[in-house]
Amino acid sequence: MTEQHNVRIRPSVKERAFRAVSKLRYETGDSSISLQSITDQALDEYLKKHGC
Repeated sequence: MTEQHNVRIRPSVKERAFRAVSKLRYETGDSSISLQSITDQALDEYLKKHGC
């Protein structure tokens, strides 16, 4: 189950994230990689790192 959250992302970070998605899709051939999937993984990693 997924839930949408409206958050602000600095334009420079958003552009880097879009470039990263394109690069990862190209290099891995995995079309399931998306801005949403890397955002989800980043949040999960951050929360685990901080004991949440």
